[in-house]
Parts: sequence; C-alpha cells; structure tokens
Amino acid sequence: ATDYVPAPGFVKAAILVDGADDRARTVIRTTFGQQEMSGAFYVVAEDGASYGAARSEFEASHERIEPNRWRKTGQVRAYQVAEGCTVATWIADRLESTVEARPGDWVVMQVTGELMALTPDAFHARYVPAAADL
Repeated sequence: ATDYVPAPGFVKAAILVDGADDRARTVIRTTFGQQEMSGAFYVVAEDGASYGAARSEFEASHERIEPNRWRKTGQVRAYQVAEGCTVATWIADRLESTVEARPGDWVVMQVTGELMALTPDAFHARYVPAAADL
C-alpha cells in the first residue's frame, strides 16, 4: 500500500443528523447498497451520490470549510486491486457495508481504519500521492 493525501480541491457537502435516541436506526440507500446508521451521523453528498458517515469518524477525518461544506484531512493508505474482491467496512464492531471491488479499483484505508473501494476515476479525483512518495 502507498500513502496518499486528499486532493486539495475536493470538497463535499454534509449535513448532520443528530437523533435524540441512539437506539433508533436510520436506513440509507446508497449506490453501494444499504447502510444502517444510529446515533449522530452525517449524510454526505459527493459526485451525485450520498451515504452516511458516523459523526465521530467523519469529524475526525474532515475539516469544515463553510457551513455544510467539508474537506478531508489526513493521510490514507491505498492500493489498486488486480483481482476482484469484497471490501467490508466495520464501524465500532458493526458491519456497515460490503462492496465488490473490481480489477483496477482502489482499496483505501481511511485515517479511522475504515476500508472503502473506489473506481480509478473516483480515487484520482479524491487523492494525490503523499509528498514523500512524489
């Protein structure tokens, strides 16, 4: 895996949903399937799609640049897959989602340890090599 940092101009919209009851579950239908969220979370919109992100993980890996506009911070580790595989994302010991990565897709480990799969175009829009790797 190689180190990458967020592309400077990549900004996303996010709105906080702060439910009063942490036991309540909210189901979000995403392009990669269905997410079940509980507690405070953000609904994040980018590239015509939306998904949920737990408040603590989102705020640990993003900075607010204006109301409801955020930029990712920190460094990630990523590699391009040669063969298809299943990428499972776990948040707080709970399976959040699974995604099928195709050959050529990128698997990214976020600052928080979360794994995600991105198409090559989506990956290169979001990340650039870390300075030490240039």
